[in-house]
Amino acid sequence: MTAASEAIWEYRPIRGFVRWIKSNSGVPEAQPQSGSSPDLWANRIHPEDRERIHLGFSAALEGQALSWSDEYRFRGANGEFAHVHDRAEIVRDSSGNVTRVVGAMLDVTSLKHTEAALQESNRKLHQLSRDLLHSQDYERRRIARELHDSTAQLLAALSMNLRRLQDSRLEPDRRKQALSEA
Repeated sequence: MTAASEAIWEYRPIRGFVRWIKSNSGVPEAQPQSGSSPDLWANRIHPEDRERIHLGFSAALEGQALSWSDEYRFRGANGEFAHVHDRAEIVRDSSGNVTRVVGAMLDVTSLKHTEAALQESNRKLHQLSRDLLHSQDYERRRIARELHDSTAQLLAALSMNLRRLQDSRLEPDRRKQALSEA
């Protein structure tokens, strides 16, 4: 059992890809033959990622970089695209010219799917939080209205009963009843 779904590759600017070793079946099969053109690799990169990867890899080789890495979608032998994290060490001669590039391509498709699921869960959690806050606010307003309305009614009834008590012509039984109601 291997720990990672990875392909190791070696590229030499003059000869192209000279090695392509898969360490596990998780990385899409794309095993350029020895001495093959970089186009065999580039043509398997998803069309939407191809230019970005080509420009980044070329810039690393043409500049003074000692390493390169990126994530992109890579088509396997079955025609399906997998998400890969590709990283490479660039070996240069004393003049700074690239002599070889050794890289490792790691299949991160399941990680990308897990990441997407996590983002969706977070989105749903945020929506639930917003809904909860909205519900709490609505309930607070409803309770406040009820308290306001019932309290206002009680105070109005109390005021009327107290006014009745001020009437000197009120019979003692009626006075007791008004006082009891108040």
